[in-house]
Amino acid sequence: PEGTRSKDGKLLPFQKGGFFIAMLAGVPIVPMVMMGGAKIYAKTSWVVNPGTMKVRILPPVYPGDLPRGKAGREELMRIVRESMEEVIEKEGDF
Repeated sequence: PEGTRSKDGKLLPFQKGGFFIAMLAGVPIVPMVMMGGAKIYAKTSWVVNPGTMKVRILPPVYPGDLPRGKAGREELMRIVRESMEEVIEKEGDF
């Protein structure tokens, strides 16, 4: 949902487009947390380093129960961010 990679592997502000489309289409967002990518392919380098990336696929978040419009989209973004931050905080670099 960030639209790019961060230099340090931390979450960046989310882009709104994917959430807007999910709300419009009534389809779930499936959050994923990917760790280790900053060490393998740094944003500041073209070199790909050996290493392991780990991925956690989180439970889907259904927008159908949320209010329509901007308020619902912002709530959906908040729910997804909190679920991702919880994994990062709890498991760190897994």
